[in-house]
Amino acid sequence: MNEAYELVFNMAGYFCHQMPERSFSIGEAQFPLCIRCTALLVGGFSSLVYLLARLPLPSIRLCILMVLPLMVDLGLTVLGFTQSSNIQRAATALLFGFFFTIGSLKWLANHTPISYSGKVTPNARLSRG
Repeated sequence: MNEAYELVFNMAGYFCHQMPERSFSIGEAQFPLCIRCTALLVGGFSSLVYLLARLPLPSIRLCILMVLPLMVDLGLTVLGFTQSSNIQRAATALLFGFFFTIGSLKWLANHTPISYSGKVTPNARLSRG
């Protein structure tokens, strides 16, 4: 392994288990993140692209609904009821990454006095006390 790969791999190890059977690999090189962590990042970054495209935002309810599959998948796995496949891990994490990012940013936008234009705006939910 070269030094840059080792550095990235070691840094990613702080927040990812990096199990070889749950990670992508190219030839002999294992991807620094497992499939679930990779899908979380891809989902999060794709939501930012979605936001930059100024497409209509999904409702908070839909965002909450779409993050539930990952939570159920993780819960069932941790409790020992099932073992999810890599495709399930990727699908649930992609949904979670995308909708959690959008839902969080939408919630923050509705609960802070800063608008998308960067100007301070009055917000009825904030106390003016």
